[in-house]
Amino acid sequence: MLRIAWINFTRERLWAISLLIFLIANSPLTHAQSKNMLQFLNWEAEHNIGAKSQGVNFKQKELSFRYLEISLDEGDMYQVDDYRKWMFGADQGPHGLTIDFAEYLPEDIKKFFVFNKDGKKFLKWPIHPLDKNFYKKLMSYLEERKVPYKLVPANKSDLRGYRTSSKSSIITIPGSEHSFSFKTGTNSVGQNEGFARPNPSRWAHFNRKLSDYFYTQKDKLKTLDVAWEAGAIMFPPLTPGTDNAINIRLMENVSAGEKYQLTGFVLHDKKEIERICKINGMTPEAFKKQISHSFGSFLAEMNLVLGFRVMSAHLQNVRFELDKNLKPTGKVIMLDLTDGGPVAAIFKANGQDQLLDDWRSMVSETSVGKDYFPNRIIDVPDWKQSQLDPSDKSSWFRPMDIDEMHKGFEERASELGDFSGKIIYRKNGDVDFKFKDADDLMSRFNVHGSSCAEIIKGLTH
Repeated sequence: MLRIAWINFTRERLWAISLLIFLIANSPLTHAQSKNMLQFLNWEAEHNIGAKSQGVNFKQKELSFRYLEISLDEGDMYQVDDYRKWMFGADQGPHGLTIDFAEYLPEDIKKFFVFNKDGKKFLKWPIHPLDKNFYKKLMSYLEERKVPYKLVPANKSDLRGYRTSSKSSIITIPGSEHSFSFKTGTNSVGQNEGFARPNPSRWAHFNRKLSDYFYTQKDKLKTLDVAWEAGAIMFPPLTPGTDNAINIRLMENVSAGEKYQLTGFVLHDKKEIERICKINGMTPEAFKKQISHSFGSFLAEMNLVLGFRVMSAHLQNVRFELDKNLKPTGKVIMLDLTDGGPVAAIFKANGQDQLLDDWRSMVSETSVGKDYFPNRIIDVPDWKQSQLDPSDKSSWFRPMDIDEMHKGFEERASELGDFSGKIIYRKNGDVDFKFKDADDLMSRFNVHGSSCAEIIKGLTH
């Protein structure tokens, strides 16, 4: 009797456990993130010195995301696959939606945003969890254009994810463990700043096109990696309310649990660096030297290979790749691709005349202060790769070993060409480029007797 009772009890328990596992696995409320992604989110929230300086230090928690489900088959709005077709397609009219997906955007992310249901085509537009304003303006525009849509509230949504300390969010594709980053306009990111964070369409466009350009150069890069902006969805910027976009940013290695990405701001957090070093077996001093050396090489490739001078020089614009044991891999990841200006000679040498022309016509010399033109094209190649005010906690160079950083820069630059006397290293970390004209710059690119044109052709193909 006891044995029969025990067997029945065990069977019931096993059945209950199996049912519980099934419910958990199939529940829309559970979307597993890799431990690597959760660690990244923890660094973003609790060890981000830039956010802390603004009085923000939040605990991560999984959030439900609202979203708009927008019909793509009905209403008075046409679609294009490139923002230039809207910008220069006056014959089609002003009400064009751009859906620009790169070939290297994973198929499941494409289907997450653009999908078929009941024989019709729809667009999914996730909403930043703190936004109370931007999405309403899009809804008003859709109503004006007679485009059917529905707002799926958080309590009925199967979208789960996390916010970061900026306007981007990490979201998981329902029914999978595949997560990615996206950003869209929001009136708040929770940093007590008191101003909105729009995501204008033209900047989404340039993030896409810079990503495509950098993708063509990836085989020339040893240290620099890119947070690929593999997709963008852009409403027409007819009013401040419609000038809104979604950027889709890939974090494939982190999502797959293969690599970690350390937000640059965390380098200021001595306790967290000590914790990381206890795990990876390095001393904080050795960790700092290795990171600084890689960062110098990163700066060389950014300026001399990609031909882009970053002006929003704070450490949330970069991440440092770590392996499964939290040791630096030597890779440094570039984010916020439009926060700077092109070096015209290098863009042209890399076949980017169209992108350069678009930059001139759509960006121009945007100024945010006296003598500060962060997006100015560098036509005469005399420029400086500097940081913010060195007293600012978010400055690039403040946590760096400057000598080691310059050593990394010089080593990588010497592999690219002979720049002796043309690149000056400052004690504060700044790197000055002093070329008299484009020919002077491009003639310096020679390795083992090869001309610049031969090098670029050989490395691009």
